[in-house]
Amino acid sequence: MEHRPASFEMVSRQESLTRVRLAGSLDTAGVEKIDKFFLAQSAGPGKPLLIEMAGVSFIASMGMGMLVNCCRQLARHHAKMVLLSPAKLVEQALRNAGLDTILILAHDEPRAMQILAEEE
Repeated sequence: MEHRPASFEMVSRQESLTRVRLAGSLDTAGVEKIDKFFLAQSAGPGKPLLIEMAGVSFIASMGMGMLVNCCRQLARHHAKMVLLSPAKLVEQALRNAGLDTILILAHDEPRAMQILAEEE
């Protein structure tokens, strides 16, 4: 498996939804590179957040922590966060860490959008 550095891209920011894309390796070096910018752009607005995860090839504890931190910040604003289409290895790492009880995972966009639209 090729190692690609972590990257973050703002896909869209609308009145009711922020959509971002993460890619590459969310290891210590990758998270240190994008963490502050990711949190400011993703959680800062306090809107529901859709994170496209298909391009993330690896996630370490630092990457998991970044996602949990973002989820907690959004929860303060009563906003949800959904991880869309994580790779199998990434999803398995999140499940093995027990984070599937905290983070919401969706395998297709219609389901992700339905989850984000649901009232708590």
